[in-house]
Amino acid sequence: IAFSILCMLNIITGVFVEQALLTAKRDKEVYMISHLYSLFKAADVDCSGCISWQEFSKVVAEHDMQEVFRQVDMDITEAETLFKLLDVDRHGEIDVGEFISGCNRLRGP
Repeated sequence: IAFSILCMLNIITGVFVEQALLTAKRDKEVYMISHLYSLFKAADVDCSGCISWQEFSKVVAEHDMQEVFRQVDMDITEAETLFKLLDVDRHGEIDVGEFISGCNRLRGP
């Protein structure tokens, strides 16, 4: 009986820990999306809803943007390459959807 109870407690603990890890992962993703959205809005100086290369290149040196570069495993010297990767439709500007989905895609699972 004691062994059965111990087994049940281990299963319950495992389920609890798994749910806690999933919640933490979702919270991290929500924070990252919110953070990327804030960065995008700060970089969009002319409030056009898109970031041009000129706007992007001005915010590359900021601490928060450097953190994005670290998360996608790129150096700030590769800023133009990152801009081109994020500009999926090749219009020379990045909209908020391209920015957030591109950064998340490059960041990986």
